[in-house]
Amino acid sequence: MKPLSQMVEINRRFARSTRLDVDLQGTPPLVGYVMQASVTKALKTLAESQIESQQGAFTWTGPYGGGKSSAALLVANLVAGRSENRALARDIAGPDLTARFAKAFPEANGPWTIVAVTGSRMGLRQTIADAAATALRWGKAAYSQAVSSDVALIEALMAAANAKRSGIFLILDELGKLLEHEASAGSDIHLLQDLAEQSARSKGKLVVTGILHQAFDQYVARASRDARQEWAKVQGRYQDIPFLAGA
Repeated sequence: MKPLSQMVEINRRFARSTRLDVDLQGTPPLVGYVMQASVTKALKTLAESQIESQQGAFTWTGPYGGGKSSAALLVANLVAGRSENRALARDIAGPDLTARFAKAFPEANGPWTIVAVTGSRMGLRQTIADAAATALRWGKAAYSQAVSSDVALIEALMAAANAKRSGIFLILDELGKLLEHEASAGSDIHLLQDLAEQSARSKGKLVVTGILHQAFDQYVARASRDARQEWAKVQGRYQDIPFLAGA
């Protein structure tokens, strides 16, 4: 008799978690995704802010298992997915939300590129540079220059955004892990402030979304009051969208 593992295959949609950087380029990961009203509302908020003011910098804040990564995967495929994944994402999102995202992320100068970051206990700049190097196909020289400083990294991202592209959508999934690393190392998060300010000046060419479980200052709860206030000020550069999807 064959073992059960050879007779039964679990559908991808029943996985308990999504890894954005892997699933974005994998087989169609959105089959069976249920578009809930709370998710629709959150995504409409992002799209409308981008259409009206080119806000450019967002955070999604919600509890573990709240569907943030899966929704980010849906958005990434709406904006710049492969043809089959984009068609599936549009079918899930529906015509109204699809039209809003087409307006928020126009393809006037070519396709958009998704730079998908999954946070870990590593430095913020290096993690973003690693993901950008893969998505944008940087060589060793370009990568070495980009990772040398916060300014160099942002300049490299903007240069790529203006090179036969309509823009770059930087998604920082598990941003909390990156913040935990910077807090434990006693580092600042000025790069996030610079990214937010650059996105607001980029005329819609750079959009940044960070996905986390609590406010920035909670990751430095044991630090001094001044340090917590500085981290809170950085998050103030981002439009925060509360996020929760039911089971």
